[in-house]
Amino acid sequence: MTTPENWRADLLPCPFCGHPAFLHPRGDNATRERKQHHVICGRSSCGIATLWRENPVRAIADWNRRSPEVQP
Repeated sequence: MTTPENWRADLLPCPFCGHPAFLHPRGDNATRERKQHHVICGRSSCGIATLWRENPVRAIADWNRRSPEVQP
C-alpha cells in the first residue's frame, strides 16, 4: 500500500523511456492553495506526466496504470 513514507518504492519507471519517475507537489497551506501532486518522468526530454491530483496516492495510481499487452 502506498503511504507518504514509501511512495517512491511504488512508482514504476516511465512507460515510454524507462527512466525513474518522481512525485511532484504544488500548492501551499499558508497561501490557502490546495496541495496537489502529479508524477513526472525524471528525464527532462521525455516530458510525460500525470494530471494534477489532490491525493498523492491517486497520482501514483494514475502513473502506474498500464494498458494490457496486446497479443499478436
